[in-house]
Amino acid sequence: MVCWFDESPSSELKQLVQFIVGHYVPVWFTVRQNSSCASGAKNLPRSVELLRQKPANIQAVVRPVLQRSSHWPHPEQLLLAMTADDNQETRAKAVQLIRAARLRETEDIRLFRFPAVNFGAERYEDLIDWSSADVTQPPLLRDYSEADLDGVVEAPASLPDYPVHTQAVERTVKVVTEACSSLLGEESRHGLITAKLRHRRTISAFNSKRDVRLLSA
Repeated sequence: MVCWFDESPSSELKQLVQFIVGHYVPVWFTVRQNSSCASGAKNLPRSVELLRQKPANIQAVVRPVLQRSSHWPHPEQLLLAMTADDNQETRAKAVQLIRAARLRETEDIRLFRFPAVNFGAERYEDLIDWSSADVTQPPLLRDYSEADLDGVVEAPASLPDYPVHTQAVERTVKVVTEACSSLLGEESRHGLITAKLRHRRTISAFNSKRDVRLLSA
């Protein structure tokens, strides 16, 4: 926690505090309350809604940041959320888009391209323009059969409770990135990753300076 006291705060400091209180903190609590991967795309409209309430100069700074890190409005994430939605029409639309994406699927490596975010969207499924988006099916639903997809139309999909975002996820992403940067091949990278994680479990923390004991001569 950072505490700051200033009798004559600058306008920049005021704007920063107002943004933290009026945007960052509410969005943080939204993510904490809706932490499943099926809720990731649904959390973003809250951020967009709060951003629209900010002055134009603040929006001009924050919007490019949201656009550059638009993982959750990616078609795969939107479709994942839509299959678990309570609204049957939303689920039916998701199934239709997934089936169309399967027909276009090739053996080539798919590219994860950030879509253009619709900052005027009121609903999460309207965060992108589906007609121009490069739609691919969510990896979590790749093993769903046609019968499974029919079942999604009738009832929300039961998805694994993977977390949307945690510090543990950040640490894992860092480890995976380091492995990909230093080694070639899936087996080599997997070996390095598992070795690091095993080592961290074995030696979870090092002693700090206060634990140092000088040995007498």
